Amino acid sequence: MKNLPGTRTLRGPATIKGSLRPFYQHAWPADLPPHCQICGEKFRTGWNLLIGPNRIGRTLRKAAYYSFLPCMLGFIFLPDLLFHAFGDWIDDHVGWLTFLVFVAPMLLGIASFFTPITRHVACKKCGWSRDFPKLKPTIIPPPQVSS
Repeated sequence: MKNLPGTRTLRGPATIKGSLRPFYQHAWPADLPPHCQICGEKFRTGWNLLIGPNRIGRTLRKAAYYSFLPCMLGFIFLPDLLFHAFGDWIDDHVGWLTFLVFVAPMLLGIASFFTPITRHVACKKCGWSRDFPKLKPTIIPPPQVSS
């Protein structure tokens, strides 16, 4: 490990310029608060800024993620437990049960793609967080060619 300086720490983004990820090299956006509103911690682009779906979209993704396992366990064990009482009904509707188990969490995840994209700023020190709208890119006009 010849290229590593002796003062390198393993916290936060890498300190060697060649190994920085492109997202870490971006400057903090000027329209976002540079410090936490509560504790005054300075924000860093790769650590405190997340660009993605808004709060509703993040909730839908978490619901899809956490609902798949209970649905799957219910699909495996519930028909066996209720087979004696509702055996004919389960045999007739096993296709719909399969559809609900696999497609319902997937539909929640797909619904999160249709929520607006925001910039989520969160302070890792005190827990403060807020969503800011994503700005539309400015169109740079082509250069004028004089003849």
